[in-house]
Amino acid sequence: MDAMYLDDAVEALIRSAQIAPKKVVEIGNSKPVKVKDLAEKVLNLTKSSSSIVYIPMRRGEEKYKEIRANGNMNQLLGFSPRVSLDEGLKKTIAWYSKHLNEFRDIYKFQAEDFTLRKK
Repeated sequence: MDAMYLDDAVEALIRSAQIAPKKVVEIGNSKPVKVKDLAEKVLNLTKSSSSIVYIPMRRGEEKYKEIRANGNMNQLLGFSPRVSLDEGLKKTIAWYSKHLNEFRDIYKFQAEDFTLRKK
């Protein structure tokens, strides 16, 4: 999967609309990451004791294919993502930690299931 921090994706989309409105722009960070590796990073960053559960693929789901996006994003838009995967995950985890109670209220989450542990 090609994980990209939302701020970078939005900036790329806006630039695409302004600079190359009639062209196909491949937006991404060009650094694919496996879902397993992403899950491990989240567990490490949150100091979670959860384990990764592997489930069978769903009907119609394609096997992982390495896709390298942003082949023409840099060239057409003069833009490269600024936020690394680790930095983006840390920002995302911090945001969810700050707003966790709102999500619990909305979705009636069990607190012990979604506790993010601080260092």
